[in-house]
Amino acid sequence: MPRPAPSFVDPFVDPSADPLVDPVAAPTHPPEPTRPPVRRPRPAPVPRPSSDDDLPPLCNGDRLTQPEFHRRYLRTPETFHAELIEGMVFVMASPISLSKHGGPQGFLITWLGLYAGHTPGLEVTGPVTLVVATAHERGLHWFVLTDGAYVELEPDEDGVYRSPLWPGLWLPADAVWARDAAAALAAVRAGVATEGHAALVARLGQGA
Repeated sequence: MPRPAPSFVDPFVDPSADPLVDPVAAPTHPPEPTRPPVRRPRPAPVPRPSSDDDLPPLCNGDRLTQPEFHRRYLRTPETFHAELIEGMVFVMASPISLSKHGGPQGFLITWLGLYAGHTPGLEVTGPVTLVVATAHERGLHWFVLTDGAYVELEPDEDGVYRSPLWPGLWLPADAVWARDAAAALAAVRAGVATEGHAALVARLGQGA
């Protein structure tokens, strides 16, 4: 007598009938409750100028990059003048102001003329030295071109600037704004009386 065929139960319809699954060894767990997502506060945005009209003005002593200086300078009126020297902003006084622009400029030109008069054969090519008189804080800054970059020179302990490039070119730091022509003249006379200046004049006379 042939053996009867075993009955077939679809496991997808009745998983408990799957012979490979033990309903006792595989207990079911209730689903975990859904937790709401944690929202972290966003950092406050850094305020930025909404337009070029909101840019801060250029002021003496500001430390800026060349692009930022140029961007601010384009927003200034035509009568405004400033320069960026080694990353520092120097605001120039208006040419119409005799006391803040014409006076110091004339003083420095006269001072340089005195030195040139005592230094025959002197010819300067290129801005190897920059002397900047700032009107706002009534200051004086002396820069020397060194290895392709301008380095600010500090006055000596007696308050006198002494050029390392041009022997005898001396200037008291407070003489410009004090309009102390006598002090500037005395500094020039003392400077051109040094051996270093005499050696410079000798080299210039030889065409060196």
